[in-house]
Amino acid sequence: ANTVLIAALSSYEYRVGAGDVLTITVWEHPELTIPAGSFRTAAEGGNEVKADGTVFYPYAGNLAVAGLTTSEIKELLANRLSSVIKNPQIDVRIASFNSQKVYVTGSVAQPGIVPISSTPLTLVDAIERLGGLTDTASWDTVTLTRNGIASRISLRALYEDGRWAENLLLQDGDLIHVPRNLSLIHISEPTRPLYI
Repeated sequence: ANTVLIAALSSYEYRVGAGDVLTITVWEHPELTIPAGSFRTAAEGGNEVKADGTVFYPYAGNLAVAGLTTSEIKELLANRLSSVIKNPQIDVRIASFNSQKVYVTGSVAQPGIVPISSTPLTLVDAIERLGGLTDTASWDTVTLTRNGIASRISLRALYEDGRWAENLLLQDGDLIHVPRNLSLIHISEPTRPLYI
């Protein structure tokens, strides 16, 4: 068992960042909630966290929410609104996760960006979301670069031997590179021009 990963997953909490969109509802006060309407999604009608990490809400002003969980934002809003609303009942959800992402390159079916959300994202999750490994992937030499430091991971040990210590919880800015296994790449003969 991967005790490090289990501990990280059990204590995981998503922390809001710039670019995320919040849906804030104050029950019994519809005038404070921006209606999504039939032509706008929750992300379009929500409260976007600005580049400085703040979000504006009526009667609460600008709130510094970057780095906070939704529970902490609820508590902050309740304190601010309590001067105008008695015992405010507040719900805070994240409508769009835009602030944190993981990059996956190399021999995966669809290399790209995987957003980090309120659901913990592991190395295996990120690769599977992008369609899994290709036939020419080098399972033994996957590289994870975090904060400028690269480390090698063996997905073969994880998938075939059940060595779950190779799986880990990903963080914002992580770069996963799956190289090609050159021994599996067949070089075909060059085509010859056809003369008529």
